[in-house]
Amino acid sequence: MREQLAQEQQALSRNREKQEAVKQFAPPAASVGDPRYIEKIRARIWSNIIPPSELKGNPEAIFDVVQLPTGEVFSARLRKSSGNKDYDDAVERAILKSSPLPRPTGPINSSGN
Repeated sequence: MREQLAQEQQALSRNREKQEAVKQFAPPAASVGDPRYIEKIRARIWSNIIPPSELKGNPEAIFDVVQLPTGEVFSARLRKSSGNKDYDDAVERAILKSSPLPRPTGPINSSGN
C-alpha cells in the first residue's frame, strides 16, 4: 500500500514538473483573442467530434488546452462539463485527435490585441 502511494505521488510530481516546463513555452491565455484564430481551432476540433447518438439539445463543454509552440496538444482538461459525460469525452477525444492545432499567424501578445 505504501509503495503504491509513493508511486502515485511520484507520478503526480512528474506531471507537475511537465506542466511547469510547458508554461515557459505556452503563450498567455489572453493572447488567443483573435476571433479568426479561435474559429480555426473550433473548426478543426468540431470536424473531429463524434457526438453520442442519443445527444439532445446543444451542449457545451469547456476545456483548458495546453498547446506547444509546434501546435501539438500537450493536455486537455475539462473545465466546465456539458452535463453529458459521453459528450464531454467525445470533445476531449476530438481535441486530442485535432493535434496539431492551428498556430497563430500574427504576433502574440498578452493584451489580446
